[in-house]
Amino acid sequence: MLIINDLGVVSSPGFAEIDQAISSALQKSPYQIEMYDESLQLTSFPDEKSRRAFHDSLIRKYSGRKPDLIIAAGSESFELLAASHEAFIRETPIIFCELLGESPDKSNSGLHFTGVMSKLQPEQTLKAALQLLPGTKHDVVVGGTGKFDEVWERVAKQAFQKYESKLEFTYLTDLTMSALLERLRNLPANTIVYHTSIAQDAEGERFIGSAQSIPL
Repeated sequence: MLIINDLGVVSSPGFAEIDQAISSALQKSPYQIEMYDESLQLTSFPDEKSRRAFHDSLIRKYSGRKPDLIIAAGSESFELLAASHEAFIRETPIIFCELLGESPDKSNSGLHFTGVMSKLQPEQTLKAALQLLPGTKHDVVVGGTGKFDEVWERVAKQAFQKYESKLEFTYLTDLTMSALLERLRNLPANTIVYHTSIAQDAEGERFIGSAQSIPL
């Protein structure tokens, strides 16, 4: 069985939890299962050239050792598989998880797949914050410039549109980390901060959750 994920277990504690859950479940199986892990590492290699190189490496590595099942953890991992014309990928059953957006269309893909969609719900977090702090007037949305960061920002902007008549929104998503921290030190009263994702700042410096000394 082959598992492919978007960010890697080092870059993303969330994907580490997914890998651990899958591994724990398979250990209970009465069958002997060989499990292989691969990652697009989008935090470090977000460009199309790296994506193609990963795909080509995947083909060289597994075309002669065809997996019986592929698990795609993340939207980019599934899209890479869906776009591939390699026989061993198109003939192998695929289970996806952590997909954002619309459910993939089976009718035209030619793939054999099923899975569970994921849904980001920033409006629910905002509702909870407003219940705790009903006097809120400003919402500062914090994020980074990485590819995954941009996905979170788009989802948040769309979700918060319905609140723009009630709150003043400021998006701090294109700053260096030092500039961001300085802005956050000088926020007006009645402000809440909504954190999306910061994998990379405006200078290209990357931030890895598992490298922190405390849980985030």
